[in-house]
Amino acid sequence: MLDPQLADDHAISYGYDQDLNSRLQKLVKVVRHGLSGAEYGYLENLVEVVNEQWALTKDGLRSLDRYYFIPLSRLLDTHEDWRAYMGTRGWVNWKKFDEAFSAAERYYDR
Repeated sequence: MLDPQLADDHAISYGYDQDLNSRLQKLVKVVRHGLSGAEYGYLENLVEVVNEQWALTKDGLRSLDRYYFIPLSRLLDTHEDWRAYMGTRGWVNWKKFDEAFSAAERYYDR
């Protein structure tokens, strides 16, 4: 974890915004989980960390909050309304899911 004082010193010295420390901590968390594969599944096929709740991989969308994976075959299935379904899940931040789903649509050119 980044030392908050060190991050603040660098923010002052180099003109970084205050969000830098928070964004770097989230990135480090994702990388650790991806390398360990222990709790959240492997991220060896990582394409993009869309936001702090979702990552786009070559094989689908993965939650970064818990083990939840939507495989590519189901993600692209036009018979499934993922936006509506995920809106009913209490643990999902719908705006973050919508952002991730839109990123997946762009990536897979759907």
